[in-house]
Amino acid sequence: MLPDLAITPLDRDIHRPISVAELFTIGIGPSSSHTV
Repeated sequence: MLPDLAITPLDRDIHRPISVAELFTIGIGPSSSHTV
């Protein structure tokens, strides 16, 4: 299971499968504070 930090509330609401590319995009987007 992915941490809530890696998934935006919107994505969790839609509950759709998120690809690695999307996770990376989300990581460097609104939550750039926890990017690896």
